[in-house]
Amino acid sequence: MNHLHSEKCWKSFLKRLSSLDLKRLSRRFIIMKCPQSHLLHSALMMVFWKTMRYPILEEFGTNAAFFINPNYAEGSQEYINHFNDCIVMTPNKKPMRWEQIIDLHKRGHIIGAHTMDHYMINSTDRKELEYQIVECKKIIEDKLGCTCKYFAFPYGKLSQANNLSIDIACKTYQYVFAQSVYKKYFSFDGKVINRRHFEPFWPIRHMYYFLGCKKKYEL
Repeated sequence: MNHLHSEKCWKSFLKRLSSLDLKRLSRRFIIMKCPQSHLLHSALMMVFWKTMRYPILEEFGTNAAFFINPNYAEGSQEYINHFNDCIVMTPNKKPMRWEQIIDLHKRGHIIGAHTMDHYMINSTDRKELEYQIVECKKIIEDKLGCTCKYFAFPYGKLSQANNLSIDIACKTYQYVFAQSVYKKYFSFDGKVINRRHFEPFWPIRHMYYFLGCKKKYEL
């Protein structure tokens, strides 16, 4: 997907969102989440950052949460290539750099944490988990000069985290997100918020299905 297609795709998506009948939805809010801090993954929100000079979202009077990997944001080309090809399997992508991330923050968008290296946190290595989860918060806060309250663990399935990593995350962040079990609000004994995933190219009936599904509060 090139920049032009990204812009058209996301503008169409945001127009469909703005046309939703909120009475048909179980909750009247939508959180836009962009993980991995890809320039193209996030240019879906901030197309042609250097030339257009404003995020697409601002055209629609809304904002988003960008969950970033600090080592990717400041990585060497060798690191970026390995990250793209071997970690997230999205070759030829460019990361947002700190200049762009800071600009998003100043524009009112949320910058959340996504581990240092897009690390799968179902590990039992406490030292590595502390680095990936806690250090990530420290670096974001140092760069932005504000508190980082939000953490979405990579990949998002409940099997891709464990009690140890979730305990560390919950002690570090105010809000922790998964991407599983969309019919329930919470997982890990109420510690983790389950979010619903949908794609910008989905037809509006699919949005109604996922956003309109009544979620359960039981843990």
